Amino acid sequence: MSRERTSLVSAVFEAIPDGIVAVNMDREIVSINKGFTNTLGYDLEDLKGQTTAYFYASEEEFKRQGELRYNLSAEELRLPYMVQYRHKDGHSFAGETIGVPMLDVDGNKIGFIGVIRDITQKAHLENQLHQSQKLQTVGTMVGGIAHELNNVLQSIFLYGSLVRDNLPDNTDTKTNFLQLMKDAERARDIVKQVLTFSRKSSIELKPQYIHDMVRDAVSIQKAATLASIQVHHEIDETCGMVLSDATQIHQIILNLCNNALQSMAEKGGVLTVKMTQVEAAWNLEKPAQPAVEITVTDTGEGMGKEIMDKVFDPFFTTKRIGAGTGLGLSVVHGIVETLGGQISVKSKVDHGTSFRVIFPVVDKDGRVIKV
Repeated sequence: MSRERTSLVSAVFEAIPDGIVAVNMDREIVSINKGFTNTLGYDLEDLKGQTTAYFYASEEEFKRQGELRYNLSAEELRLPYMVQYRHKDGHSFAGETIGVPMLDVDGNKIGFIGVIRDITQKAHLENQLHQSQKLQTVGTMVGGIAHELNNVLQSIFLYGSLVRDNLPDNTDTKTNFLQLMKDAERARDIVKQVLTFSRKSSIELKPQYIHDMVRDAVSIQKAATLASIQVHHEIDETCGMVLSDATQIHQIILNLCNNALQSMAEKGGVLTVKMTQVEAAWNLEKPAQPAVEITVTDTGEGMGKEIMDKVFDPFFTTKRIGAGTGLGLSVVHGIVETLGGQISVKSKVDHGTSFRVIFPVVDKDGRVIKV
């Protein structure tokens, strides 16, 4: 290979932002580029004498993918595959990888080259898109059903009030009938939540500061909180305006706080609501922009990944039958999207849960402010 071509290959090798690693036939690492260091944190000195198994998330992950890929054909190797890698700082991340054999001038295989791309954010955005599409489909379906149920309930309340007024007081019949009406009211509340979840275009939004809305909602929740639970709030008064509706902001905070309080009902704990202004990127194609961030964090029982994946699904609940509708968080998700925001959750069993909501900051005319 000429000096000019060698120089060109070297320049391209270092310029590619994805991580590139070259290994010999014994799987020992012989070279990496700057992209590899940026992606996984290791430099070549860290990897001296190591094989690729060193930066896989676990031995099981290496056996699942690393050893398997090593024996595939050149054509199969070029197909991208998913691996959990371990960054130098200890955290694991999802990587999309492509491997190709490395040949000498005679065409003999002398090793392999792997290209690694961190797709953590991509996977997160794809999951959000999938969640949004699923909620839209369910919302359309249940919205129609809820309207029909609402018509039936209106008839029940109309004729029920006539019957109630004609029943003698202090009788078992009237007591039982009032219980039926109470259950009908609960059904009406459920229908209202379903309609809120499915109706996304009927809210009149306007640019406004939401400091007081958040603070008031926390105060309402605090007043009804058990003595074993502490409630704190940290509101940054310098946050910008959000295109919003006061009722919807209240519903977001109350639902998230109520969910947190229920997780701490048995053992007590601390609920913290924070509001501050940050820089946030809505997707990979757009740069970060000013956003109002609200986090609702508890020290409750937490959730595993299986529950977290379903937590925004309509009618999904871990509560006993009759204790919850499973609509609270799906309603919150729908409202947040209506306001142009995003919601995410982090949780760990026995270590609590944190919901994060972000809204784009807007000017007095409702235009999103860019950086």
